[in-house]
Amino acid sequence: MAFYLVDYENVNTEGLQGVEQLTAADEVIIFYSEHADRLTFDLHRRLNESKAQIHYFKVGACKKNALDFQLVSYLGYLIAQNSGQSFYIISHDTGFQSVVRFWSEQQITVVQTGELQPAQQPAQAPKDPL
Repeated sequence: MAFYLVDYENVNTEGLQGVEQLTAADEVIIFYSEHADRLTFDLHRRLNESKAQIHYFKVGACKKNALDFQLVSYLGYLIAQNSGQSFYIISHDTGFQSVVRFWSEQQITVVQTGELQPAQQPAQAPKDPL
């Protein structure tokens, strides 16, 4: 099971590439605002065909970073409710790196990537230099 928290304002439709490959055990949580509240027909079709559970959160108070704060708050809630699961922030916003570091210090892995597709690839073991 994996949780994908999508900063739709930042990544738009490109960030959801690969949603159709997710499983029924996965959840995609899309955070959007009035600045980014449109889907293409292609993306709409792929979201409907995805086996993953899809949730939408419209961020109301569109102050600077309001969406980011709500996404991070929800991430903390998910971590508390679902220990041992995989967590991904889908965004190019470098501000999320402080959140990734914070959770790493708590022994919780949170990965940030720009789209769903690379997040689904299994981690590669480091190559032995010898």
